Amino acid sequence: MKNVMAMVGGLLVTGAICAAPAGAQSVRRPCTAQGSHQATACIMEPKEGATLPAGSLHVVLAAKNVSISPVAAAKPNGAHYHLLLDTDLESWTDPIPPASDHVVHLGQGQKEYTFEGVSSGQHRLIVVLGDNNHVPVAHQHADTTYFSVR
Repeated sequence: MKNVMAMVGGLLVTGAICAAPAGAQSVRRPCTAQGSHQATACIMEPKEGATLPAGSLHVVLAAKNVSISPVAAAKPNGAHYHLLLDTDLESWTDPIPPASDHVVHLGQGQKEYTFEGVSSGQHRLIVVLGDNNHVPVAHQHADTTYFSVR
């Protein structure tokens, strides 16, 4: 599997550019990488290249070098997760788009979320850390995973 790291608007975005073969282990786990002191968001589930049953998609997240907290808490160095399912983030400097079927704001500090009604096919999930104004945190590592639903 080939991994990619790209700077976009001061944000380091990491992720695989193709799905891993069945049973392959992804080496892409920015939360376990050593040496970086940047805020980092990670998708722990679903695993890269996973094949999942249609219906519910359970997402488990982790973070490093940042305090995940509810928006109302407004902590220094605080952030919350934003999930983008099969959609792109248009700007890394403007607020993340409002919640929809494909964009989820976990503004209560949640570290898990379940999408309902996920259709069959190939999918991409991105997690981005947002500040209390829903603007992506500068100089962060965002994470992307590719998976399929049958």
